[in-house]
Amino acid sequence: AVARPTVAAFEVSPGRLLEHMSAGIGTNKTIPISRGRRDGLHRQGTTPADECGMMRAILLDRAGIVPMLTLRPFHPDDAPALDSILQAVWPDDAHSREVFQDYGPAAIKPGQTLHLTLVTALDRRLVGFGSIYESKLHPKPYYLHVQVHPEFQGQGIGQQLYGQLIEILRARTPKPLQVSTMATQERAVRFLLDRGYVEYVRTYLPLLDVGAVDLSAFADVEADVQAEGYVIHSMAELASDSDRDNKLADLHAAVYEQTHAHNRPAAKVLRQERTFFLSDAIPEALFVALKDGEYVAMSSVRAGLLPGQLETAWAGAVGAAFVDCPLLLLAMRLREIAYARQHGFTHLRGEFDSVDECLLTAMDELPWQETPDWVTYVRPGPGGILPNR
Repeated sequence: AVARPTVAAFEVSPGRLLEHMSAGIGTNKTIPISRGRRDGLHRQGTTPADECGMMRAILLDRAGIVPMLTLRPFHPDDAPALDSILQAVWPDDAHSREVFQDYGPAAIKPGQTLHLTLVTALDRRLVGFGSIYESKLHPKPYYLHVQVHPEFQGQGIGQQLYGQLIEILRARTPKPLQVSTMATQERAVRFLLDRGYVEYVRTYLPLLDVGAVDLSAFADVEADVQAEGYVIHSMAELASDSDRDNKLADLHAAVYEQTHAHNRPAAKVLRQERTFFLSDAIPEALFVALKDGEYVAMSSVRAGLLPGQLETAWAGAVGAAFVDCPLLLLAMRLREIAYARQHGFTHLRGEFDSVDECLLTAMDELPWQETPDWVTYVRPGPGGILPNR
């Protein structure tokens, strides 16, 4: 059994913590934190020297019985230990590990978009971390997550990390908080619901066995596409169009904005960064629907994190073509399945948001296998306001 940690009997104020972080605290200067008023030893208005003295007294009193819990800013040297924590928390989920692996810098710098990771240790072993950050592309909420090694969950460590991150945010402009986790993470879901978070978007992550799809059963789909005046090409087949990449970037940006009305992107940043949509494109597996020479819909797959898998990427239709979106996406998805088979892939991994009716409709036409959902929760900002609602 793991002993519950001794926690310093004082609290580090958010202002002091921010001052320390702005100075770039290194790995040798941990900041003890408090579980709050434990054993009646909580103190207000103490100096750093007082705090250190109190800590020494507590540790001497309990020496050799229980370890000390400390919290400090992330240092790049911590990355391997945090990777190990993620591996323990998400042992069978490479995608979640990838999402949470973007650790923040060791200090908040003037003018910098907030991106901060705090780590916590029992004695000298890192057992958890939490991050808060802002997104230039989606600036409406703050984003937050906390990860605690399974061996040390249920001991208040996650609460301490979460509490310190929230205190840091109190000194900043009030905004909604956004947190995501898997629906199967019951402890995390309870933690969020108990703190006033509400489900905001559910992302379905089904698997499709490409060998189980009878392509001949969809023979009429191509005829329907042509009857509506569309022609579908791969990105590779459009190589003769000298403006192809700009058109594709613009189309992706338009679809992205359209499908993210629930958390609307910053238009200027989206225009500036729109070329990133093509950064992982497979030209033979990115399909475009054209009508009267205009690029009006697209769908694609990209390399997956697991062997034998491709992942669905960006997909959608714009303008007048939106009414035909399910038909167009199904036609392009069938081409992606054919591509996967030809190149030895066995599965497609889907990623479909509950707010994207077009994608969900097209998904229903194929034998996807359900897997646990990724759920985004939001705690409303001032006045109960959620992003773009």
